[in-house]
Amino acid sequence: MLSDARTAGVASAASARSPEFRLLLEKMEDHGAIELADVMAGHFASQLAPGNDIEVLRLLALRARFAWKLGRVESAEKFYRVIERSGADLENDELRARAWIGRSIIGLLRGNYPDARVWVRRATTITARPALHGLHGLAHSAAVPLAAAGGDVTGATMHAWQAWQAWREHPSLADDALILLARALLDAGEASMARACFASILGASPKWRRILPALGGYALACATSARPIQARAALAQLQRVEPTRLPFELASACLDAALATRALQGTRDEVASWSDRAVRLAVAHGYHELVYRAEQLQVAEDTRPAVPRPPRAVPLPDTVRESIRAIEPEDALRITAALLAIA
Repeated sequence: MLSDARTAGVASAASARSPEFRLLLEKMEDHGAIELADVMAGHFASQLAPGNDIEVLRLLALRARFAWKLGRVESAEKFYRVIERSGADLENDELRARAWIGRSIIGLLRGNYPDARVWVRRATTITARPALHGLHGLAHSAAVPLAAAGGDVTGATMHAWQAWQAWREHPSLADDALILLARALLDAGEASMARACFASILGASPKWRRILPALGGYALACATSARPIQARAALAQLQRVEPTRLPFELASACLDAALATRALQGTRDEVASWSDRAVRLAVAHGYHELVYRAEQLQVAEDTRPAVPRPPRAVPLPDTVRESIRAIEPEDALRITAALLAIA
C-alpha cells in the first residue's frame, strides 16, 4: 500500500508538470471555478521539487495569475520575481516575458502606472521575436489598459488590435483579445463597432471569464448607442451573478454597468448601487486601480450635466476598421437568446 501511495505521488507530480494539467486549470478558471483551480495548483505544486524546471515555472506563472485575481497581490508579485530570476539564470526569454507581463499587471492593479509601463514595454519588445510569438498577444493585451489609463485611446486600440491579430488562429485567445478591442473601441467613441464585438463574444456562448466583461461592455455599448432595451437586458443578467464568481472580472463588469446605468439616465442611487458593488469587490481583493476608477465615476456623478455629452470619437487607422468589418454583424435575436441562457 505504501508503494502504491508513493507511485501515485510520483504520478501526481509528473501530471502537475504537464501542459494538460495547466489547460485543465485554465478551463476551470474559464468556468468560474478559480478558487478550486488555485487550490489544486497549490496542492500539486507542493509535490514538485523547486528549481529551474521550465514546466514548473509555467505552472507558477499560472498560480501567480490566480493569486492576483483572488486578491493575493503580494504573493503574485513574489511568484513573478521567482520566474524573472529563473529566466535570468537560464537565459530564457519566455520566462522573462511571462514575469514582465505579470509585473506590469501588478503595477496596474496598484495604480503604479509608470512602473507598469516599464514592464509592459520590456514585454512587448522581447515578445516581438518570432520564437515568442505566442506571448506577443499577451504582452499587447497587458498594454491596453495602461494606454487607456493614460488617455491614449488610439494606442490602446492598436495594442488590442495587435493582440487580436497575434491570436486570431487560436479561437479562445482571440476572444480575449476581441473583448479588449471592443473595450478600446468603446473608449474611442465607436459604440456600434464595440457592440458588434461584444455581441460576437456573447453569441458564441463563452465561458464565465468572458461572459462577465462581455456583459458589462455590451450593456455600456448598447446604452451609448441608443439600444436601451438590450442594455437593460444585459444589466439584468449581470445583476444575478454571484459575488464569489471571478471577482476581478465581476468588479470590472460592475463598473461598466454603473457607466451604462448613467448613460441610460438612471438615478444616482442606481449608479451608486453598481459602483458600490464594484468597490466592495475591489477593496476586498486589492484591486486599487478599479477603486480609483470608481472614485472617478463618483466625481463625474457629482457634476453630471443635465444633458449627457456624447463621447468624442477618435480617428482609427484603416487597418483596424477593415479587420473589424470581417466580424459577423450583430444578430439581435441570437444575442437575446444568449442573454436569456445565462444563468
